[in-house]
Amino acid sequence: MEFGIVSREIIKPSSPGLHLLKPFQLSFLDQLIPNAAFVPLILFYRIKDNAHFNNLHISAKLKKSLSDTLNSLYPVSGRVKNNLFIDDFEQGVPYIEAHVGSRMSDFLQHPKLELLNQFVPFQPQESNAESIALLAIQLNVFDCGSVALGMVASHKIFDGSTLSLFLKSWVAASRGCHDNVVHPRMFEGALRFPPDESLLKKYISFAESSWFNQGKYKMMRFVFDARAIATLKGKAKSENVVNPTRIDAMTGFIWKSILAASKKASVGAYKPSMFVQAVNIREKMMPPLSSNFIGNGFLWASAVCDFANIDAELHEHVILLREAYAKTESFLNVHRVDTRLQGISEYLKSLEEISKENPEDFCFSSWLNFGFGEADFGWGKPVWVGLVGEIGAMVRSSIVFQKADWNAGGIETWITLREKEMEILENDPDFLQYASPNPSVIIPSDCL
Repeated sequence: MEFGIVSREIIKPSSPGLHLLKPFQLSFLDQLIPNAAFVPLILFYRIKDNAHFNNLHISAKLKKSLSDTLNSLYPVSGRVKNNLFIDDFEQGVPYIEAHVGSRMSDFLQHPKLELLNQFVPFQPQESNAESIALLAIQLNVFDCGSVALGMVASHKIFDGSTLSLFLKSWVAASRGCHDNVVHPRMFEGALRFPPDESLLKKYISFAESSWFNQGKYKMMRFVFDARAIATLKGKAKSENVVNPTRIDAMTGFIWKSILAASKKASVGAYKPSMFVQAVNIREKMMPPLSSNFIGNGFLWASAVCDFANIDAELHEHVILLREAYAKTESFLNVHRVDTRLQGISEYLKSLEEISKENPEDFCFSSWLNFGFGEADFGWGKPVWVGLVGEIGAMVRSSIVFQKADWNAGGIETWITLREKEMEILENDPDFLQYASPNPSVIIPSDCL
């Protein structure tokens, strides 16, 4: 399948005078994120034969609405300076148009995951200078006229919730629903989690090093259907966790399966395993963060499984997960900023202590509630939501949960592991009893 770049341009905010606005201050949580951390996302749209939605119309609509969206979400259009603030809001967002020499239905019938990186403007986790854009867009047009909207968003300001907020605002502008365009409280993050120079100096090296490892990694997509998820939820129940969520059950099961693969791959050199789960703290704060908060609003919940617990049952892993969540949330229900920062300092110290044992860490993140599959710019919802494909040299073991809207009640799981561990997991009959490896994406009949 061939890709060809058709055009490149920079989309800037449509309103003049943004240079007069004061810089957007990064929060302490934003400052802990390395510059090279990016969030990839690809939305696949089936475009029916319709004169109202030809490719020129789609591109023009996307560019105009993106420009309008940048007026209210202007930090997205700026550049990071000295890991302190975002400025130069008139720099804009790179926008690329590309042609894909294939039909979208053919690609989705046999998804070649290694090609997904061709749908985004640049590789996530690649070396990044501070001058690089915080968001870049690529509109990919298939031979059949269908499109894939790829984007790469800097984790310096975008976590999953902020990317969801931005997409909803962009969609509203595209559809002319200007009342739904987001007008965020720009400085809430820095007020609730103010920069602290001494804390940053103490933990910045540890925070940045924990994001990436060098090695040979492989990414694979697995799908769990509704029946498999229900079965796992039943196995995850215990007296301690009477009503486990879908994510509790799947996280516990995948962690247990990965531990088994890691044990086989280690050949006697077993290391402790650390579960790490991104926890959205917006509604867990006291008082809660506003719904229009932008920036990073998450912390990592962590739990360690040593050699003695490697063969623990699924429900035992779920208990460990719940305990990790509770520990992470314990210091958030405080009103005073200094007390909150002290809690974060203790939280970072505990992670640093665990890291001294050099554990194999597995980072989980749930995208189920971000609504990426609802992003309808005016030509229908995506028929599929994809992530990154081929993995670069700097990465870490990670697991991302995403709704499989094409598979009623199903969940897609994008797993990145070291090659040896992935080879074992892909051939584990106990794992494959519940997980289907990289199945075809079934396009709903009303989209055909």
